[in-house]
Amino acid sequence: MSDAINSSPSERSAEASSDAGHASSARSTNAQHEQRVSVLVGDRLCINCGYNLTGQAVLREPHYQMLIVRCPECATIASMQEYPLLGRWANRWAGVAAALWLGFLLIMWVGSGAAMFGVAMWAEQLAPLKYADQLQLQWQQWAANQMPSTAPVRRMGISGSTTDFSSWWALQDPAAKLSAAGGPLAAMDWKLMLLGSPWLMVPLIFGVFWAVALMNRKRVGLLIWGLMVMLVAGAFAALAIAAIRDDGRSGYAWSGHFIAEQQVGPTALLMGLILQMPAMALGLIIGRPFARTMVRILLPPRLRNSLAMLWLCDDKPLPKAR
Repeated sequence: MSDAINSSPSERSAEASSDAGHASSARSTNAQHEQRVSVLVGDRLCINCGYNLTGQAVLREPHYQMLIVRCPECATIASMQEYPLLGRWANRWAGVAAALWLGFLLIMWVGSGAAMFGVAMWAEQLAPLKYADQLQLQWQQWAANQMPSTAPVRRMGISGSTTDFSSWWALQDPAAKLSAAGGPLAAMDWKLMLLGSPWLMVPLIFGVFWAVALMNRKRVGLLIWGLMVMLVAGAFAALAIAAIRDDGRSGYAWSGHFIAEQQVGPTALLMGLILQMPAMALGLIIGRPFARTMVRILLPPRLRNSLAMLWLCDDKPLPKAR
């Protein structure tokens, strides 16, 4: 007792350093005997610094034989459970959630293709207007020569008279008229098509959505999925073109726009789909970087780790928790 009380400060310092050395040696020995069991899958935040531990090694420590994960940032240990706390219902609810997510993705697949088809239909309606105006003007000039100068000229003759549009069109060679206009592409009103360029935001947004939703896909896989979306849009376009062709079999030409839609509309519809493909591809490429940027801007550091999959799916380093 007296020896402990009368010990000098240098001796106490030596004893403290010796204890620290023994503790450090014990920790290193434990670390050497820790057995690597698995890798942590899923999000789990360090209780000390908030770092996301997903992807870290699951170890079995030698003393209590417990499963642990050590934080690489602050070395804090997190214990793991070897049995599910929620029982078999956890797997059942996980299956239900997976089925709902699969159904949602299938609906979005068809919905995104339908939305892109809708944008292409906008082009199909507006692009033939220039050619339609040319046909209307030619018909009006012909009708004016067929009638006395005092008689009014019909604008949209549908009564079956000898000067209505259908009577004039029956005297024309449709292929020659389209060729004189420069073909389907030249007959399209590209100025109106340019005014509709803001609609390209639709495939761009869908591209960003699919890039984030399909985090298990790399860039090539995402671009292939973009083609799958375009196939859905193409199927809707094929039905629309078949309907346009069917209307043309009626034999009666109502107006210049009716004829222009028959001759130029299918090409405009296909061009509307083709022009959306680069926008979709751009959205698929920039989708995840854009999402990561928004997470950094909108969320505080400690909450970013909950969305760690946005980084892990592209093999990016996880964001710092501080």
